[in-house]
Amino acid sequence: MERLSSLSSAMISKPPTIQKTVPKSGETSFQMQVDTLLPNDLHNLESPTTYLEAQRAKSSLKKERVFELFFPELRKKYIKHVNKVLGEDKEYRFVPETELSTAENRLKTNEILKKVIKSLGYTAEDFKKNPDFVYCMMIIMCSVSGSVAGKIGVQYALYCGSLQKLGTEKHLPFLHKGQSLEEMGCFCMTELTHGSNLQGLLTTATYVHSERSFILHTPHEVGMKFWVGNLAKYARRAVVFANLLIEGQNYGIHVFLVEIRDIKGELLPGIMVGDIGPKLGLNGIDNGWCLFRRMKIPYDGLLDRFSQITPSGEFVSKYKKKSQRFASQLSALITGRLMVAGTSASGGLTTGGIGLRYLSVRKQFGEKKFTETPLIEYPLVQKRLVPDICILILFDRIIEKNFYLSLNVNNSDLEDPAAKELHAACSVIKVMSSSKGMDIALVVRELCGGMGYSDFSRIPSMIKDQNVQMTWEGANDVLVQQTAKFLLAAFQKIMTKKVSPTKSLDFFLSFSEDE
Repeated sequence: MERLSSLSSAMISKPPTIQKTVPKSGETSFQMQVDTLLPNDLHNLESPTTYLEAQRAKSSLKKERVFELFFPELRKKYIKHVNKVLGEDKEYRFVPETELSTAENRLKTNEILKKVIKSLGYTAEDFKKNPDFVYCMMIIMCSVSGSVAGKIGVQYALYCGSLQKLGTEKHLPFLHKGQSLEEMGCFCMTELTHGSNLQGLLTTATYVHSERSFILHTPHEVGMKFWVGNLAKYARRAVVFANLLIEGQNYGIHVFLVEIRDIKGELLPGIMVGDIGPKLGLNGIDNGWCLFRRMKIPYDGLLDRFSQITPSGEFVSKYKKKSQRFASQLSALITGRLMVAGTSASGGLTTGGIGLRYLSVRKQFGEKKFTETPLIEYPLVQKRLVPDICILILFDRIIEKNFYLSLNVNNSDLEDPAAKELHAACSVIKVMSSSKGMDIALVVRELCGGMGYSDFSRIPSMIKDQNVQMTWEGANDVLVQQTAKFLLAAFQKIMTKKVSPTKSLDFFLSFSEDE
């Protein structure tokens, strides 16, 4: 396959020519006989690049304007950085995951992650000043490697995001080590039998007042933490979701920072860790499972921004209701959900770009004999692909707008109308973006024919990587019901009280007036 790839590159950079054989006087050339049977175009082979430029020349849009449309100002500095770092890396090249072993995939993913992030040279203050860093890098790296983008999400949006939003000053050193990649972290929330119903998690954290510590325990094998990115090999610490038990009373789900490996990478006592094995896609991420066996952790392991246990052993919280405390613990997920939506759009547009380029150079049939037409010029092809790409560009802009909105909304407060609206919007945006991204990937695969089935087109890997977007950070079927619930409650309030809970739903008032 390496030779095939090299041959392909050589053909694109220097297209071959076919020369006619001139027969000697009185001789009949076999080549001349063949020439009379072949279409004339074969004697004027052009580089695929020529076909591509010809299609671009037909557009009324300027190249710079298209670049601005796909890459807003906030992403440009990161795009230039990634292009520079990977462009100067002579060893970097795209290799299908199927060509590598699991260990090679994971090592390559980790090396790219560290190379791209560390070369930014960001300090703790830089990360604080650039809240768009994670969002932009996930979207950009999605066009390079879904596994790298996924690891950025795990490390920064979920692990560091939890420390930042749920922790206090004593947790800042661990946050900074995570941001600098000095320590890798993981996000232990999902269990083997609980993904969407997080209030049904089985893991417990029992407070021992005499020792001012907690005992983490998995009461049953079905409660093992599962699908945890970074856990199988690289994570030094984990943020763990567990039921807080104090003197026999359950205070609901809380989050704990837990050291799971020592500085040498050896597992600490009280935890069992395993590898979940090969997956449909994203095999550069070391997903694992873990069981806690009465593992003791210090009190400072509790991420206690919203709830604390006093020195006398009394539980105190900013929120009185267990449901409110639960919502506060999930505040990190809103941003994560938007990032999944963003990478879904990015992945879909990347696949769409691959398709558009190939369909512009691949010719088939034509109005005249032996004069073939680029596939992109067929109305059927345009109808199947172009509208969806336009829709995904629109989603990309909406996602970006809501991402910046999320930075200024206290989404841990369920009583805040803006937080409720943001949660409902993010839920349905993630559903629509991930579904449309998957649709485009499948359509491109079909339109590109056999070449779309080759791993070297990157389309199969994009399909496999896109597929999971409809499941993680909230299953699509569940998320769309959350948005529907918000809309029905708002509509009921408008119909009964003639008041809209948010400006975005003011149009509902017209239904109330028509009653």
